[in-house]
Amino acid sequence: MRTIWKFPITTDGVGRMPEGAEILSVQTQDGHPYLWALVNPSAPTEDRKFRLYGTGHHTPDSPGRYWGTFQLKVIGDQNLVFHLFELVDEL
Repeated sequence: MRTIWKFPITTDGVGRMPEGAEILSVQTQDGHPYLWALVNPSAPTEDRKFRLYGTGHHTPDSPGRYWGTFQLKVIGDQNLVFHLFELVDEL
């Protein structure tokens, strides 16, 4: 049986999740970025590599598989917008 799990999006860009995890959404919750994935809890885990690129920042020609965009509120009314990509060929 599968279930939905939440994973924090970290600055080191590596996420450990069950093999075959299907990413469903990328959003913030309580001011922190997360991704939600449909997983088989009994599957062995694997490392997956992710990178964040900010709007207006340099991005490689082939940044990877796009998963979603989220905003982080910083000081005052300022928001930072990030785009999450998975580096599929690097593992």
